[in-house]
Amino acid sequence: MTLKSQYEADRDLMLSSELPWVQSVTYNGETVSASFQINSEESEDGRRESAELLVSTDDVPLPSYRDTVVVSGVTWYVLRVISGDTYSNRLELYRAEKPLARR
Repeated sequence: MTLKSQYEADRDLMLSSELPWVQSVTYNGETVSASFQINSEESEDGRRESAELLVSTDDVPLPSYRDTVVVSGVTWYVLRVISGDTYSNRLELYRAEKPLARR
């Protein structure tokens, strides 16, 4: 087995729909398998929700700023490519800012 084929096999395993952290998402209208994780950042004047998405370059070869990603009916937008290579892209996503309730 070559290093390339091993890397592709590892990527396919990481994005297998049989794993609990992998789910179907809609990326610019197309259904793809991805690993999705929400991160929340709070500030005094609002809450910014962000997330990370890992997708195969076979499914998303050229991610761009403001591409849409729908996960469980919630729309997210691509903010930036955190990392990418020939096989996968790791993306930072964001949602709109929301005000925090005052105490």
